Amino acid sequence: MEFNDVIKNFSSTRKLNGTILVAERGDSKHWGHFGFVDVETKVGITDKTQFLIASVTKQFTAAAVLKALHERFPSEEEILQSLHQPVAFFLSMNHGIWDGDMPGWANEVTIHHLLTHSSGIPSYTGLPGFKACEANPPEVSEMVSLFKKEPLEFKLGSEFSYNNSGYLLLGEIVLEIAGLPLGDYMEKTFFAPLGMTSTTYATQGTVPDLKNSDPRFKDLALGYTFDALDPQATLYEIEQYTPMEVPRGGGSLVSTASDLLKWNNALHNGLVLPDFLYKLLIAQHMKNIPEPWARLGESYAYGIAIRNHLKLGQVYVHHGGINGFRSALVYIPSQNLSIIILTNVEESVQQTEKEVYYNILAFEQFALDHFLTPRT
Repeated sequence: MEFNDVIKNFSSTRKLNGTILVAERGDSKHWGHFGFVDVETKVGITDKTQFLIASVTKQFTAAAVLKALHERFPSEEEILQSLHQPVAFFLSMNHGIWDGDMPGWANEVTIHHLLTHSSGIPSYTGLPGFKACEANPPEVSEMVSLFKKEPLEFKLGSEFSYNNSGYLLLGEIVLEIAGLPLGDYMEKTFFAPLGMTSTTYATQGTVPDLKNSDPRFKDLALGYTFDALDPQATLYEIEQYTPMEVPRGGGSLVSTASDLLKWNNALHNGLVLPDFLYKLLIAQHMKNIPEPWARLGESYAYGIAIRNHLKLGQVYVHHGGINGFRSALVYIPSQNLSIIILTNVEESVQQTEKEVYYNILAFEQFALDHFLTPRT
């Protein structure tokens, strides 16, 4: 059976609304487009449809940090040293992000800790003041004020705890190193050179705002939800979109499946980072990830989780979730195989960082099972 038919058979048993792309050797494409950009107007999803990719953004932010360090420091040794410099080395006590009150942990937490979710800084998306941020988008210093005075949750580097605060800080560190805001730096360094013309780092507004005010987002899908416990459930548009001032370096990218394939092809074939930095990006820095984060993988690199598959070897993966959208970006080096899943639907279950991405995980496993036999 052709894999495109396999995709269709899979979709017939699930409520899919989005795009699935599987590419062997970087260019053999198997597509599935399901549902609508806008359910009310019945505008269908195509290969040009843009989605919020949420935490899949993190590997772009991690790559931007490494690239900016490479441009600033001439030697490999200096770059390695800088990764273990404290946050205060880049964001000093006089930096506006602290609003005159830098926390003590800024002299101890390093870039490496931020990249690997091992800092112990509380994630702002799990703190009581976060909901107010979604209603009234704050300045970055106000975002930082949510967590800067909170005590560290564990000893530095001793544990893994998924952390959006760290990637917010990394975006500000890129600005300090490169002299450009994170989105501008990504555009100049990654998106323009790689021809990722439909990928943009969104800095403000909600999905409807972006669609109505900026032509770069004309193909952006609206976000939907449904009752996951009701087999006859219909889609309805979400009530509260996340303002893009909120996720920042941890989740503010808008992209397409085609552009994410360009990224996978470039990143994992030496076109984004020098080899020693790429090896740092995909190194298993944090191993034995505990539940519930183990759904990401057995270990965590820089903005990328790693699973160890018995027959396929290492699998690089990251998921994303933001109000109305779910995403997954997968790369399997042994097969030069990419799996990209972008949906503009979330299940109406309790929305927390620990939720299960039912359709995403199910299709991911489905596609991996299909490719258990190595291609020749």
